[in-house]
Amino acid sequence: MSVIYYKTKKTSEIGKKFAELWEKGEQADEAGRALAKKYNAESFVTKGGVAFGGIYGFSFQERPNSKIWKKLGGCADFFTPKVSTKEGRNIDNEMSAIPTIRRDDFSDLLPEKPPVYGQMGVVVCETYVYVGVLKEWKIKLPEEFTEIAESEWEKAAEGRMNV
Repeated sequence: MSVIYYKTKKTSEIGKKFAELWEKGEQADEAGRALAKKYNAESFVTKGGVAFGGIYGFSFQERPNSKIWKKLGGCADFFTPKVSTKEGRNIDNEMSAIPTIRRDDFSDLLPEKPPVYGQMGVVVCETYVYVGVLKEWKIKLPEEFTEIAESEWEKAAEGRMNV
């Protein structure tokens, strides 16, 4: 499958929308890391289709208290709070309070949606917003986007989160 890469300035109309959503996502992930730290977890896992936030469970260096935590099905070494306990419900409420930014939310910013919803690549840097879409999708991006070489995408994405 062939990918076409594009960029637009963060100051463009569509660039501002991508950058704003990206910023909200980074804040959600920061809140997730803080919550993980609060409960002595090493990391968190997100729900399917989620770009930022949307905490589904936590991983711990040592097995957590089984009165509060249960093994998360389908995710080796991850645990989720037991909502049958007061402590578990409180943790679950804290998890739910963290915003969820779905991959689809980025696709929703475009006038024409990818057929494989939410699966385009996005990277937001200091000056530009980069987007990668499959050539087979034959979608037209807004005029603010300029096609770029794969090498420019790779340089922009290097060491950065790519959703």
